[in-house]
Amino acid sequence: VFLGGMRSVALTDVVQGMMVFVLMALAVITVGNAFGGIRSANELTFAIRPDLFSRTGGGDFFTPRIWFSYIILWVVAIPMFPQVFMRFFIPRTSTSLKLASVLYPIVTAVLFFGPIMIGVWGHLAFPDLAGAESDQILPMMMAEFAPAWLSGLILVGALAAFMSTHDSYLLCWAAILVEDVINPSMGGRLATRTRLFLARLLIFLTGVFLLAWSIWYPMGQDMLDYLAVSGAIYFTGAFAVLLFGLYWKRAGRAGAYAALTAGLFALLGLTPVRRGLHLTNENLGLDINEAQIGLTTTVMALLLMVAGSLLFPDREQRMG
Repeated sequence: VFLGGMRSVALTDVVQGMMVFVLMALAVITVGNAFGGIRSANELTFAIRPDLFSRTGGGDFFTPRIWFSYIILWVVAIPMFPQVFMRFFIPRTSTSLKLASVLYPIVTAVLFFGPIMIGVWGHLAFPDLAGAESDQILPMMMAEFAPAWLSGLILVGALAAFMSTHDSYLLCWAAILVEDVINPSMGGRLATRTRLFLARLLIFLTGVFLLAWSIWYPMGQDMLDYLAVSGAIYFTGAFAVLLFGLYWKRAGRAGAYAALTAGLFALLGLTPVRRGLHLTNENLGLDINEAQIGLTTTVMALLLMVAGSLLFPDREQRMG
């Protein structure tokens, strides 16, 4: 990422993606064989936790309300991921873009199936594991049922999946900050070499910040919920701006700024923030989850986009 830019990101993503598929399949086979095969592992798990094989999941967590919240949340979120949006401009032909759009959900579903199976089987080996500790189930299962060398190799595959996402994040946010913030604020006069230097500097600084944040931030919630909330801070407002910016002629700057600011409401989905403000479910007497906060934030952003554009129209619209 630091030296090769988008070309190196695309190349490493292909290599790392192939590693993930092969090693995750190996992980599923290894853990399944430890319980007498994949079918036997499922039967043993079903015998003690049949709720894990139901539509509502363990503890009847996935109610229709939560299903709806997550479906809407991810339909809105995925197109707004900046590294995904940036890749729309890379294919040489529209055919390549359409093929990637079709394969993306299929590949994601197949890849997620392996870790989910291992997580379900984890109830056989670690029946009392719950909460944020369950995020460690993959390395725990590998350490329990795979030899050290194989466990290390499979965890390398998991790390490859992590890297293939975050190298794109580092590159796209560095490009966004340089091309959309720093260079315009300097009158668009920065030379290519200077912009390249700034992008590489931002990649390094962002990496340092993420390392420090991952070490010291007290998460206090499941990893998936944290990722949904932290992503909602950005994509809820971005969705409103993109939607109305493309399809509504009266969309304006004031509405766009208001919509992007609305994303800050998603911070209430972070457990440390809610505890600090005494807005936990226990204090409020309500059953509110992170997906619902993200969905509420999306609606707020849409409303503020419309209200801001109507109340404070752009100068060109007033003159017209």
